[in-house]
Amino acid sequence: MRDFRESPVNNTPFPTVDIGNNNNNSLTAFGFEPFSANNILDSDIFQLSDNLTIYAGKHVFTLGGAFETNSFRNGFAPNFYGGYQFKSVDDFIASVNTGVSNALRYTQQWSNYAEFPFAEMKGYTASLYAQDEFTAAKGLKLTFGLRADGTGFPVEDAPKYNNAYVPSLTFRNNTVLRTNQLPDFTTLWSPRFGFNWDVKDDKTTQVRGGLGIFSGRVPYVWLSNQLSNNGVLFGSETLTNPTNRPFNANVNAYRPALSSNIIPTSYNLAVTDPNFKFSQVFRANLALDKSLGNGWLVSLEGIYTKDINAVYLENVNLPDSKVKAVGADNRVIYYTLGTNGLPSTTKNYQIYGGTRGLNAPTTGNTGLNPNISDAIVIKNTQLGYSYALTATVSKAFDNGLFASLSYTNSDSRSVNDGGSIAQSQWRDRFVSGDPNENVASYSSYMQAHRINAYGSYKLNYLNEKAATTFGFTYSVAPAGRFSYTYSGDMNGDNQTTNDLMYIPRGEGEILLRDLGTYTAAQQWNDLDKFIKQDAYLNSRRGQYAERNGAELPWTANFDFKVIQDFYINVGGKKNTLQFTLDVFNAGNYVSSQWGLGQSAIRSSLLNYVTNDATTGKPVFQFPYRTGTTPLTDSFQRSFGLGSRWQAQFGVRYIFN
Repeated sequence: MRDFRESPVNNTPFPTVDIGNNNNNSLTAFGFEPFSANNILDSDIFQLSDNLTIYAGKHVFTLGGAFETNSFRNGFAPNFYGGYQFKSVDDFIASVNTGVSNALRYTQQWSNYAEFPFAEMKGYTASLYAQDEFTAAKGLKLTFGLRADGTGFPVEDAPKYNNAYVPSLTFRNNTVLRTNQLPDFTTLWSPRFGFNWDVKDDKTTQVRGGLGIFSGRVPYVWLSNQLSNNGVLFGSETLTNPTNRPFNANVNAYRPALSSNIIPTSYNLAVTDPNFKFSQVFRANLALDKSLGNGWLVSLEGIYTKDINAVYLENVNLPDSKVKAVGADNRVIYYTLGTNGLPSTTKNYQIYGGTRGLNAPTTGNTGLNPNISDAIVIKNTQLGYSYALTATVSKAFDNGLFASLSYTNSDSRSVNDGGSIAQSQWRDRFVSGDPNENVASYSSYMQAHRINAYGSYKLNYLNEKAATTFGFTYSVAPAGRFSYTYSGDMNGDNQTTNDLMYIPRGEGEILLRDLGTYTAAQQWNDLDKFIKQDAYLNSRRGQYAERNGAELPWTANFDFKVIQDFYINVGGKKNTLQFTLDVFNAGNYVSSQWGLGQSAIRSSLLNYVTNDATTGKPVFQFPYRTGTTPLTDSFQRSFGLGSRWQAQFGVRYIFN
């Protein structure tokens, strides 16, 4: 199979510009989308499989094998046209008109070659499997299986994939990296067992379940990051408060000149641990289906999943800091200690840094002393797990009506919830300690409770030549999860949105600073009221907010569907011409006040300002919601696409 994908081509490139509202919140953005420049994915996938089935009395044996090769050509260079972040519209205009370098941050990536260097990667998986489906007794079927999947990647010897300087660098925990070494060949074994027991052999009571190990793959793009983020194909820079980067619409304005002798001095890395294994989970389930007669059916089911090999990311260019914040919030921070022995405002977040970091060489960066923004290593973790318990009751009526009602209680914890690239996954994980810590928290898409109702009615007419089916689904559940954080780089790791908030028990546990005429005392009074009205925050006083620990309010959603079938006799066989109409969030069509979700008004409650020179404590501000109106509520009605009704029409022809 060949699959080619390409982002829209832009013949007039322009930098990305993010502008704030002068209060650490985003106001607007324009320019070229930062992830689409030369974004191409060309895939060639070859698959071969063969199965042999043997019937032997009470046993049905299945033996088989499969082989798959994957070849990718991927282009991905975030911020290839440069990106500016300004505090306000006025700052942006001043930079445009006067040439002042006043951006909060400038970031760009450039090619070290005359042509855009695409990363090319290959991998293969060979599989063998065997299964025995055994009828152990009347109504009892047992299934035993074993599968082995071996995955390997050729060593990339091309010079453009080998940063020869990197193996000589010593990162955190004495980690040694090699940019051209993909994971070693690994074999994943997956034994499994399942059963299905018709207790009375009359289909009235069924017990079913199983357990086993199941294997899968991670997105190959995460691995191909290693080839493109190696310091040879591209160089990069991320500058905070740069003094020599006034706004320039020319995307080439700040790119260094090409050189035939590439010495990587400024870049980021995304490397896979040689011992990295593809995803594996242990999963067990047990279910009971009970027919109560007259079309009634009750089902109970439980599923438990435990990670064996999940994905965990570590930035090994982040120092192993021993400095802690002063005060009730005493997390690990990446600020240096001043002469008074207290945290200063100078960051130390890079082992190999640039002119803005502590470890910058006096004569500029070199191949052996480069400026590495981050060095992400993809590893494995076993800490994630999930479970779900579901109860369902349904009834099938003789007149074509069917209805069901179910309730699910679940929990899900993960170390990493995934993303497009390794660096963004590490960057966007909310933390209250060491950003590299292997720790699990609530998964992004977990719903602790969910109620679902479903109904359908099918009407046949015109002598069975046509049928109309009406269906609906009604679901009630929390609208999602989110994290309460600080705005700004409280822990000094050079990330401004990833620090989970510490919820103070009292005024003595937080140092607030006047915000214009909004005094620190007024801010505390309003903050304390806000915490009291938020059930989650109030329950976490004296503790850190958890990643995805806060839950959005419950929302109800009603979807409606109509299916119109026309049966056509062709050559003695019944074909179907089918028309469909789906109305999503149909309640919002009936009333503009129905089907509306809610979102957090502001999840970054406090702005981190600085570390106090006298006490070393972090200083915060609690901004107004708007103007001089304090923030008093956690949630607001959401009028986005998810809160609007949508309709979808479809047509298809079904051959029988």
